[in-house]
Amino acid sequence: MKLDDRIYGSQMSTIERELLFNRENTGFVRFDGNSRRTFYLEPSPFLVSDKNEVFYLISGKAPGKNELVKVEVADSEIIHKGGKGRFSKTKVNFVKSWESIDPNSISKARSLMDFEEVIDYLKMPYIGDKGVLDCIGMGSALYISSTPPRTRQVGGINAAVLGKQKNWNAYTGSMNAVIPSDFRRASSDYYYKLSEQDREFETGTRREVSLSYLNPAVTPMQLPLILDIEDVKSRSKINAYCKEDYSVLNAHLLDTLLMNPSIPASLDPYITEKTYELRNDLMDMGGLPYNQDLGSAISLMGLAYSRLQHKTECSKDDVKEVFDFWVDMTHNVSRELSTPVTLTELYSLRRTEKTLYTDLCAAFGTDVAVSVEEAKKATSLKESQFEAALEKLNLKGYVLLMGNYQTIRILCKV
Repeated sequence: MKLDDRIYGSQMSTIERELLFNRENTGFVRFDGNSRRTFYLEPSPFLVSDKNEVFYLISGKAPGKNELVKVEVADSEIIHKGGKGRFSKTKVNFVKSWESIDPNSISKARSLMDFEEVIDYLKMPYIGDKGVLDCIGMGSALYISSTPPRTRQVGGINAAVLGKQKNWNAYTGSMNAVIPSDFRRASSDYYYKLSEQDREFETGTRREVSLSYLNPAVTPMQLPLILDIEDVKSRSKINAYCKEDYSVLNAHLLDTLLMNPSIPASLDPYITEKTYELRNDLMDMGGLPYNQDLGSAISLMGLAYSRLQHKTECSKDDVKEVFDFWVDMTHNVSRELSTPVTLTELYSLRRTEKTLYTDLCAAFGTDVAVSVEEAKKATSLKESQFEAALEKLNLKGYVLLMGNYQTIRILCKV
């Protein structure tokens, strides 16, 4: 079922039901064509209201697209249209002011289900060691939670799924039950791509893109999902047992995607510490059978975990939880899995990357934070070269991009 075809309350998220039935003049902004004055207020970016009303902003700055707002209406009028036996009326509300609302203030108080229930469902298809299954459930939950956009990049999180074809089929079966089909279309603003082929993907103008590839070797991944299990359960039996739960899981995910948690600056030192630990652990293991993103992994996993819990802010406990998950998960790598490329190939620096890292170290030293603008002034690279090199330095764990990607923390060499 398409998200726009939902008609029953049980198919809708907490936020959608609250806005549809309990709150007037409140909703997510959908502009009328190219206008930035005329807009509709929808119960979510995923559902169009059937109310025949439109809002017109009299003056002042307009809200952002898909922003949740409450408007104050100064006046309204009814416009009648008709012709050839068809008549309709539309209520036009003239807006004198508006205020932004945090979606979390609605969802957290009346959440459809506990996040542990989501994790329990996502580990259900597998048979094996309890510790391994707990990791698989956690990693799967982090993947579907995705991450909100940051200043420099679209949102999303990538998961490296390591395992046999049979196990992959069980994984995609559970993902397809939870992730609405709308989000598995390439045209979606919230796009989840599950593929057996490791290929580059252009994010374009999408809001969030989350990739999940089977045994990838090239695409940088933040999440390890290692399906080191004994067997899988029949999908038909799982469907028979859980079919009535799918609409609730779908609705819970919609609430999750409307959360926009942030990472407070006070966590930067702890994230740096855990990034060093992750990096050192990877080197001690001699690598992994996929391209591990070293610079963004901790932050993105932390944001996804905050989202999963419907929190507005990532905490130190959240960071510790996802780091421990990563350690437990990667230590489940089977000895039979070989590293497709060497650490030198993955994490050594190319010419422009080495130039930028050397310039930053010479100008500021290491284990210090500088603004992106300061960093640009300290290097001889052109701006286009700077942006590409900075992204690679973050991926390879030479710098961390913090403060919504406005601040660079220069790390010691790998």
